[in-house]
Amino acid sequence: HLLEALQAGRTDDGFDLEALRHVEGLCYRGHDGKVVRTPDRERIVDLDWIPSPYLTGLFSSYGDGVTTTAVIETNRGCPYGCTFCDWGSATLSRIRKFSLERVYAELEWCAVNRVGRIFVADANFGIMERDVDIAKKVAELHSQYGYPKQFVTNYAKNTTKYVKQIVQVMTDAGILTEGILSLQSMDAGTLKTIKRSNIKLEKYEELAREFRNAKLPLFVDLMLGLPGSSMTSFMDDIQQCVDREVTPKIHLTELLVNSPMNDPAYRAEHQIDTGMDGHPFYPTIPGEGGSVRRALVVSTSSFTRHDYEEMQRLRRVFLLCENYGVLRQVSRYVRQETGLREVDLYEQLRMVARHESDRWPIIALTLNALPDLMTSPVSWKLWIDEIHRYLVEVCEVPDDATLAAVLDVQHALLPARNRQFPVVLDLPHDYGGWYNAMIEVKDDGYGLDWPDRVPPLRSFPPATFTVDDPSGLCNFGLGHRMEHDDYGNWELQSPVERTMPAQHLME
Repeated sequence: HLLEALQAGRTDDGFDLEALRHVEGLCYRGHDGKVVRTPDRERIVDLDWIPSPYLTGLFSSYGDGVTTTAVIETNRGCPYGCTFCDWGSATLSRIRKFSLERVYAELEWCAVNRVGRIFVADANFGIMERDVDIAKKVAELHSQYGYPKQFVTNYAKNTTKYVKQIVQVMTDAGILTEGILSLQSMDAGTLKTIKRSNIKLEKYEELAREFRNAKLPLFVDLMLGLPGSSMTSFMDDIQQCVDREVTPKIHLTELLVNSPMNDPAYRAEHQIDTGMDGHPFYPTIPGEGGSVRRALVVSTSSFTRHDYEEMQRLRRVFLLCENYGVLRQVSRYVRQETGLREVDLYEQLRMVARHESDRWPIIALTLNALPDLMTSPVSWKLWIDEIHRYLVEVCEVPDDATLAAVLDVQHALLPARNRQFPVVLDLPHDYGGWYNAMIEVKDDGYGLDWPDRVPPLRSFPPATFTVDDPSGLCNFGLGHRMEHDDYGNWELQSPVERTMPAQHLME
């Protein structure tokens, strides 16, 4: 209809915009400079009516190696109306499906054309039983053609019934994938503010246990800067991820134009500011003709700009110490020995790095510079030695053979170029046994009081602890900016390693 109107509107003097008034679903600026919006268009019911760019030969002229990534849809629509998202708010209706025949044909096209990575752009893949069949089709194609090698999607948010099956199918087939739990926040007040309180946390806790038991990678999506949140709720959110031993991806809240959060009344109610005056935490993304500015939420009625800056800085330290494991082992031991939460230890160290750099220079160098460099701070031994001194002098951790063993484990798990593997530690206590006892207790629902339920490390017998690098992480995983790699990790093979998708093995 639009093309027909464009043809009909041609005149000798240019174009008559009045021709567009009869096309539903348009928004344009008229001759008088005023915005014209035509009546809404009915949503497409039969999705197969939409031509497939894969099946109509649109990409055939590219020949071999069409692309490394293909985007596929199996359905459209989202039943949720979260305020930060313009997806559910735009549809908020029943999900409409592409036929399985079409989906299977597009997937086969990708496999035949050796597309390495398939991204299924559904809002809630795994919300329907047929999604398991789609996963099985992907596995079948991988077995037949060797492609795809990676499968990524947005998993269902309020039901986990089929998600675990889907990821298990992919894992059994040797396809790189992971589970992503889209929590955004675990704070009741924040969830109510963003109209997401209908998504039940207990569903994710059960799934987290199943993923770990099956040795499947699992991530949690969190958002920093949501209306209703605060520094305290942000710290509690990331601490709850630690308590459940799941890896969080911490995204910055962006104000999308068509989201309910951008409604003038909602913005006024929650005093939402996007820092349009060139705030330093208002980054740009490269684009054609320059950079594209992102409307990041930098303050609301529940947090100030200063709070936002502090949350941003804590986020960097947390991702380094926890997700990349630079201090993960030490933090668990300190938790049991002193009761200090892991996130509180990271926050203390962040403040030390900022305000006491003369006394703690290696801590300051590591926490301030490493997120941009992602390599060893001159020597990891210097980091471990200064952390040792900090734990004894400030945290009052007993300076004994048990602490020395924990520091030896932490040191052995830090990657560096030209390291020789395997590394075998002879420890006075079975650190791997202690750590996995902690995991079992957490999986039983005792994430908060595990220190009282797990015997202290010093009560475990002697054991060896072996570290290896079969994936070549020390060659592939160093020297990049942390912000540029959502899937980066420094998980060397050991008795305490987390299951992570091996992104660098992708061809």
